[in-house]
Amino acid sequence: MFPVWKSALAALCISFPLLSQTAPPDVSLAVNGAANAEVYAGWPILLQATIAITDDAGTATFNPLQASVQLYDASGAALPVTFTSYGGQTDDITLNADNDIAGFRFYLTPDQTAALSGSYQVTFTLGDLTAKSAFTVSAEPTPSPEGLESTKRLAMCDFYLASGGYQQALDLANLELAVNASSLPALSLAASALEGLGRKKEAIAALAKALAAFKTQFPAATEPPKALQQRYANLIFSGTGAAN
Repeated sequence: MFPVWKSALAALCISFPLLSQTAPPDVSLAVNGAANAEVYAGWPILLQATIAITDDAGTATFNPLQASVQLYDASGAALPVTFTSYGGQTDDITLNADNDIAGFRFYLTPDQTAALSGSYQVTFTLGDLTAKSAFTVSAEPTPSPEGLESTKRLAMCDFYLASGGYQQALDLANLELAVNASSLPALSLAASALEGLGRKKEAIAALAKALAAFKTQFPAATEPPKALQQRYANLIFSGTGAAN
């Protein structure tokens, strides 16, 4: 349900060398990593909008601060719910063949989703580009099905990372690791929290454990996920973060 995963945001400038022969960018929107997510009230929502160039000859330049997100109820009425943006840049972004994708991320807090119930549609807009997604909100089941507490810990951990609560995220990741020491999502989230806290060596160690766990859990795989490898390499060779 919740994988391990600028609301003041409207002008867009797109320039194509060959306007009549170049396709516009693709835009997609996911709620908690899904197109039609099921969300429990009191759990966070993480929204991911992605813009991608689909033509090698095309370019697109836009201001990320001029994007917007709007929530609608089942009747199509706009709701006064504010999504908070996180993890993005404020400078203009140019997409081209060498840099062909850009992401925009937003969240709703657990307190915000606690006030929701039923079916909703959310729309991301940046100039002429629009993407929609749908989700439903229902009460958390009781008693909790097996594995739900683990899923909730990881969801809340992801939310705290998004909102800058690195210590809270680390505490939840450690709780999950106390239950499952080889949990790949928990190790990855712990590394992100440690990096946010400036504890670079510990973040590297957590990613090393994640790489080792992947090899154990997926012995037939020829190599670990590239994103995990890249994070590990970036931390090792970066000059940022406290080496404590």
